[in-house]
Order: sequence, then C-alpha cells, then structure tokens
Amino acid sequence: MKRLLQPFQARLSRTVALGVLFSIVTIEAVILIPSYWRRERELIDYMQRISTAKVVTLARWSQAAPEFQDPVRLAQRLANQTDDPISLWKGLAFYDRSGRLVATVGEQPELTITAVAAGRREQLSRDQQRLDLAWPPDARRNYTLVVRHDMNPVYAELRAFIFRILGLVVLISVFATGVTMVVLSRVAIVPILQMRDDLRRAADLISREDTSGEMLYACQVDRPDELGEVITAFRHMYNRIHQEILERRRAERESESLLLNILPPAIAERLKRGEHPIAERFEQATVLFADLVDFTGLAAHITPGELVQQLNHIFSTFDALADTYGLEKIKTIGDAYMVVGGVPDPHPDCVTAVAEMALAMQRAIVAYQPAADSTQHPFSIRIGIHTGPVVGGVIGIRKFIYDLWGDTVNTASRMESHGMPGQIQVTEAVYQTLRDRFQFERRGEIAIKGKGTMTTYWLLDRLATNGPMNGAAANPAAHPPIASGLSGNRQPS
Repeated sequence: MKRLLQPFQARLSRTVALGVLFSIVTIEAVILIPSYWRRERELIDYMQRISTAKVVTLARWSQAAPEFQDPVRLAQRLANQTDDPISLWKGLAFYDRSGRLVATVGEQPELTITAVAAGRREQLSRDQQRLDLAWPPDARRNYTLVVRHDMNPVYAELRAFIFRILGLVVLISVFATGVTMVVLSRVAIVPILQMRDDLRRAADLISREDTSGEMLYACQVDRPDELGEVITAFRHMYNRIHQEILERRRAERESESLLLNILPPAIAERLKRGEHPIAERFEQATVLFADLVDFTGLAAHITPGELVQQLNHIFSTFDALADTYGLEKIKTIGDAYMVVGGVPDPHPDCVTAVAEMALAMQRAIVAYQPAADSTQHPFSIRIGIHTGPVVGGVIGIRKFIYDLWGDTVNTASRMESHGMPGQIQVTEAVYQTLRDRFQFERRGEIAIKGKGTMTTYWLLDRLATNGPMNGAAANPAAHPPIASGLSGNRQPS
C-alpha cells in the first residue's frame, strides 16, 4: 500500500500530475465551448426542420380545405385545436402580404414583421427560453407565419451533452494523470528519491576512510537517459570529493604531526584557535643546555653526510630521553641542544627530571665513542643547568618556534658555555634543591659573563639512597643506541 501511495506522496509527482490534469482540463474546455455552440446550433436547426415540416403540412392542409385558406380562419382553427402535434410550439402569428397582423395563437412572438421583412428568420427571447422562427410568403402561402418555440428541451439536451463531455473529461483526466504519475514515479521520482537518500548518506560516508561496506544507489545504476547522466555526474563528484577529503585529512594529519613535532601540543592547539602571539610566565622551570665539544672540528675529518648523520643519531637519543623524563625539547642550534622542564605543562619535580636527563645524556655519550682503530676524536659533552622563572611563547608570523626568555635561560646557557668537557655545571639554586638526592662537587666561585661572580657546582651522580626517577634512566642499555647501525662505533655494553 505504501508503495502504491509513493507517487502521490512525492511533491514533484503531485506537481507534474496537477500540471497534466490542468492541461487536459484546459484542452477539453477549449474543445467543449465550440462543441457546445455547435451542438446548440444543431438542435436549433433540427427544431427548425421539424417546424418547417409542420408549416408545410399546414400549407397543404389549407390548400386541401379551401375554407381554411383564409389566415384568420386558419388561426381560429389552430386556436380551437386542443392537441398540438408538436409540443415545441408555444404560439404563432399570421401576417398578410401587406405586413398586417391578421391573427395570433398562444404566446405572442417577439420577432416582428419588420425584422422578417429585413431578412431575419429567427430570434431568441430575452429570457433565453423561447425561439421565434419566421416563414415568409411563398408559392403555397400568401401570408407570413411566425412561430414561437419552447427552448427547454434544447437546453435539457445540451445539459445532457455537457454531462457526457464532463464525464469523459474526468475519466480521461483520471486515467492520464494516474498513468503519468505511475510512469513518472518509476522513471524519475523513485530514482530521484534514491538520489536524495544517496546525498544524505554521502554526507556521512565521505567522513569515513573505509566505505567498502556501503553501496550507494548511484553506484549500482547505469541509465542511458538524462537522469543517468546526472547519476553518473553524482558518482564522479562523490568519488572525487571523497578522495580529496581523504587526501586533505592525510595532509592535515601530516601537518598536525609536523606541528606537534615543532611545538608543544598545548601551544599548537592555541595557535590553531587563532591565539597569537602567545606568551606566558612560568615561576618554576629548569633549563638545560648541552653542547658537543669540538664537534665543529670533527667536520674537517668526515664528510658532511656522515657529520649530519652522527649529529642526528645523537640528538634523536636526546629526544627520546626528553620524552622519557617528561621534558620539553625547545630547539637545537648547530651542535647545541636545549631542553626545559615544567614548561609549558607543570612538572611535579622538574629540577630532578632535568638532572636525571643530564646524567643519562652523559652515559649515552660515553657509550657512543669511536672504535679503537678510528682516527676520530672521542665525543665529549658540556651541560649547564639552572632553575627559576622563565617566559615561554611563540612570536613572529613565519617559521613558528616555541622559545624561552629570561635570566634563567641566560644563566643556564652560561653554565654550559663556562663549563668543562664531560661535566654538568649547575647553579647554587639547583644545588640547594637537589643536594639531598644527588652527589655534587663544589667548583667554587667563577666569573660568569654578564652575571659577575657565581658559585657553581658539578653534578656527579645520584646518591645511593636516591632511587632513579625512571627505570630506564638507571640502565643506559635500556635506551636505544645512539648510532645504531653505524660502522666504526662501539655499541653500549
């Protein structure tokens, strides 16, 4: 039942059906009006022929009965007649050749002798219920006869004619409209509704990467008509949009991965929301600077490719250590490496985490040394650490980078640059924070550029009673080798 009513429920189908119905009714109306007039003329002509036959009969009667040749006597005869053989006659009038009214019977006709003399032979009454017909004198009649006829039988026949035509129009309209809706439903409406459902499903499908389990109507139909061309165009559009969305999402994921590789996740989210520039003050942060000693001189003994490869392996290991201890890598400048704890996300003990990473960096460099028969100088690293307030943020409009500013950053950099190869130099603030958990050696007072005289310490190791923060830090072999796969380099034991 629902399927049968589907053509009538579709708005397009109803619109087309109403258009067809209106067209049929209009055509039938255009045909009916002249048909009505033609039928009315036919009935009047028929009435005229019947009346003419009666008039001829009267004329013969008057010739056969000389006593009725006088119009007056003939009119009187008709006036005394109780049975009219033709009931359409409602009255008549006799005029002699001079146009004088001789006698009338029944209703007085409105058609006058003057109009008859002018050539008029019929006239419809003002109320449209009577028709006057005239017969002028001829060889059989020496008088003019005007007869009034009843039009009600004619109108009754016209009404029956109109009802028959209207019934036929209704049948044709219902049949044509029904056939149109059924054919239109099968040919166009159902495919269009299925295409509509395809569009709705496509909005959900293009958001998925795997659509193998979904089949659209447009993917299963191949029609040779214009609607088939629309379905083909939709199929091509869907495939193209879906492919472009997948490519765009892959590009977005790559961009997201690249952005997160450059910036901390929280900072990247703020930039994507349009927040720029970004600057925040952090009251407690620990900054570490590390520099490979005489790495520039190494460039004179190896190829540029080998130089960059070794530097990449070393810094990749440092990146893994930063992830292990929950620290944030800030940047690398040449052979220098900068990392911070407590920025941009708070760290419960950023000083300890940075100290642990510094010791792990030392162990990693010790494990990464040239082979005994190599002419390459052994690697050594200088590390400097300071803790205190910093300002972190992103500035500029190109090549975004998350950076730190403040005296804490400058002091940590001075700890590294004024340090010694293979040593970790820290400030008094770091020493006071970690002296109960780590082993230090007082270096003493030294002159620091831009800072004056400062008391610094060497960070040597954690105290035996102080367990490692992370099991990976306690065992250097738990970390991936710095130069795994490089010939001429020893693997960590």
